Amino acid sequence: MNQLTVPRVRFRHAAAAVGVTKKTLRNWLVRGQVQIETESEGWNEFSLIDLAELTLTAELVRYGVGILPASMAARSQISLSTHLLASYKNTPAQAFMFAFRGARLFMQSPRAGLTHFKHARDNEGAPADWAGASLLTIDIQTLIEEMLDRLAAAMGADDGADEGDE
Repeated sequence: MNQLTVPRVRFRHAAAAVGVTKKTLRNWLVRGQVQIETESEGWNEFSLIDLAELTLTAELVRYGVGILPASMAARSQISLSTHLLASYKNTPAQAFMFAFRGARLFMQSPRAGLTHFKHARDNEGAPADWAGASLLTIDIQTLIEEMLDRLAAAMGADDGADEGDE
């Protein structure tokens, strides 16, 4: 069983892991502003890949990117790192962090109001023609590590009563 794509994280734990309120996450989902890999009937459960996409989306929104472009950018950036792992039927959860080793996202907001993104690995830098004043670098590896820490804390603090939070 692919442990990266199986939905096992409940709604309230997902919100805590992503670093947004349950209300914010629910609004994003109900309004169709974010797309997640895991389609569910009834209660939402999330896979690790869903959480990674939502976490990067939330980070981009914090920096002023609109929710729809942030969600689309997050989905493409996360899939760059996880597409092979997601397609293999026996991927263990431990492989998840290796997918993001050295991954960074550069974001540039030009004067025209459009936001450009570039995925980079290890020591690869931003394009030379991107101005430093409008350049943001997001360390995806650190972002995902922090998300996993928040997830572990939320699940560890859980008393087992999920009813009413979905």
